[in-house]
Amino acid sequence: MKAIEVRIYAMTDCPIARKYVPELRRLAATHAGRVRFVARTVDDGDARRWAREFAIPFPVSRDVGGREARAAGVVAVPCAVVLRNGKAVYRGRIDDRYPALGVSRPVRRRDLAIAIEQTLKGRPVTVPTTRAIGCLLPPE
Repeated sequence: MKAIEVRIYAMTDCPIARKYVPELRRLAATHAGRVRFVARTVDDGDARRWAREFAIPFPVSRDVGGREARAAGVVAVPCAVVLRNGKAVYRGRIDDRYPALGVSRPVRRRDLAIAIEQTLKGRPVTVPTTRAIGCLLPPE
């Protein structure tokens, strides 16, 4: 089986990132043993405290200054990157709940879940890039 990893880039104080934690916990549980989840916080907040406070069941560490996130093409967080054998096959939003800042709606498309499923099946991700809506990365 090919190694599949999901990296979640977030900020500890981003309200949208905080609202997505239950969905991320659900996805990690659904794909336990098949997909490795990790989170990287791009702000100066305490990543360990954030992980404990929100009961995040996968490793959380800091991406100081957002360097790794920028290299992955991340502009706003929360943003997910799905990697197959170290190569990015999806980058973008978790789902379409937030079409714009300050606007939420019922979820119609679960982009991250779809990307994970397609990757697990060895298929190309049909929509490999979506626009993440949330907090902009801090300045370098």
